[in-house]
Amino acid sequence: MARSTFYYCLSRLSQEDKYAGIKQQIAEINRIHRGRYGHRRITLSLRMAGIRITPKTVLKLMRELDIRCKVRCKRHLSYKGEVGKTAPNLLKRCFHAAMPGRKLVTDVTEFHICGQKVYLSPVLDLYNREILGYAISRQPNMEMVRRMMRQTFPRLPKQGEILLHSDQGCLYQSKAYRSLLQQRGITQSMSRKGNCLDNAAREKLMLHPWFGNIRELEHAIEKAVIICDGTFLSAGLFQLQRRNETPEMPVSTLEDMEKQMIRRTLDKCGGNLSAVASQLGITRQTLYNKMKKYGL
Repeated sequence: MARSTFYYCLSRLSQEDKYAGIKQQIAEINRIHRGRYGHRRITLSLRMAGIRITPKTVLKLMRELDIRCKVRCKRHLSYKGEVGKTAPNLLKRCFHAAMPGRKLVTDVTEFHICGQKVYLSPVLDLYNREILGYAISRQPNMEMVRRMMRQTFPRLPKQGEILLHSDQGCLYQSKAYRSLLQQRGITQSMSRKGNCLDNAAREKLMLHPWFGNIRELEHAIEKAVIICDGTFLSAGLFQLQRRNETPEMPVSTLEDMEKQMIRRTLDKCGGNLSAVASQLGITRQTLYNKMKKYGL
């Protein structure tokens, strides 16, 4: 090392950090926005405050402060090509059954709570829209499917043909899943590739829960699994239906639940209609029509 280089670096150690004030502002912006801002948006915020700085400098300072932007969770895609064996579409969109336990459908529902994910995998009986078994997991893996099937098998008839329909997800193509069905004598059926309407009875199971964390959601699902009559419920979770109960719910009850959900979401989002529509999974026009209908 050259003598001049050594003394230059030594003198730099005693100098004050010229970015000390900017670092404090970067940390404050990161705290206010809960880690959602990356270096580009932080640069824009600093420039709006009158500070001239480049995005690369902000990125360097963020690395020194060990500040990283929280990346949004990617959506779970169950289809990963033909990783196993697929079955023909034997259900053929016939979503009615003459006897209980003869036609079943299943799928995996994904929930996003506070940047984390939780998965619900139920088995639905098309005879009376009853949930025969379900499993909750933080990962969409084969163990979740095994737990679901262990709950379902004791509730199935011991004789007669049983059809279980699903999509072409990698879990349902796996050898382990097909072996489970073969051991119980269940015939496997799958939707056609990229055609969600073939499993419409299960796809219509739409939930919009409002929970603060994953633990609250898991606890709520365990206590009350779902009203599964194919009716869209903005209010969220539904109760487990028994064979001697009707899955129907009065229209007035559904409207009251939807009205309460919209009012609560409006309060939560401070009246921001775009944010409310995004939380409820509907368009702004649909939200406006519902608010007009309920006098909100």
